[in-house]
Amino acid sequence: MKDIVKIGCRIMEAFNEESAMKVLNERFQRLGGTAGKVITCKAAMAWGAKQPLAIEEVQVDPPNSMEVHIKIIHTSLCHSDLTFWMLEDAQQFPPIFGHEATGIVESV
Repeated sequence: MKDIVKIGCRIMEAFNEESAMKVLNERFQRLGGTAGKVITCKAAMAWGAKQPLAIEEVQVDPPNSMEVHIKIIHTSLCHSDLTFWMLEDAQQFPPIFGHEATGIVESV
């Protein structure tokens, strides 16, 4: 993985961002990445205020330009997640919590 990061840095320096993303995407595909594929993963979702979190399978579209898929290894709920989860009048259910995470880039 270190080699891919080094290659990515060199590519970003040599090309404009769009060209670099295309080259990185091709390299990740050769490694069996998820580029261009819809992936299924698990997410902690809240279906209503103060309701228990449910671990659900969700479909995630392929990354758009300047986006990446990251395989999440560890995550947690932050203060803003907890605050939103407790709001009675929240309009945005079901949210997927756990945006503060560490992981591995799978595709670009």
